[in-house]
Amino acid sequence: MKKLEQYEVDFIAETFPDPEWLVDDIAEKLQICTQTVRNYAEQLGISRQSAVIRTPRCDWESLYYARKSGVKYEEAADQVGVSVPGAKKIIAKMMAMTESERIIRWNLYRKKHGMPLFTKC
Repeated sequence: MKKLEQYEVDFIAETFPDPEWLVDDIAEKLQICTQTVRNYAEQLGISRQSAVIRTPRCDWESLYYARKSGVKYEEAADQVGVSVPGAKKIIAKMMAMTESERIIRWNLYRKKHGMPLFTKC
């Protein structure tokens, strides 16, 4: 991987998460290849922000409450039909979210499966 100057690394850190900046545009501006941009972003722990919130493929809500009530990862993962590493990744994502972000995702799943929507009183 090409060694970048600090100002170039700073530029990647600033622009990579911004969905208005294409990776190709960042690479062109810095006169480097797109893979170098992606590699540095990964090293910095930066990810692209998605304008679309995706519907979970499994019932994150059930997984969340199972773990919160003390159910082991193995059993919780089995209940929702995911692998244990998958369950751990989902739980970690949810723990990093606000309650509102979790509810939005849960409701996307519920809507897709014809379930009543979660509302908080």
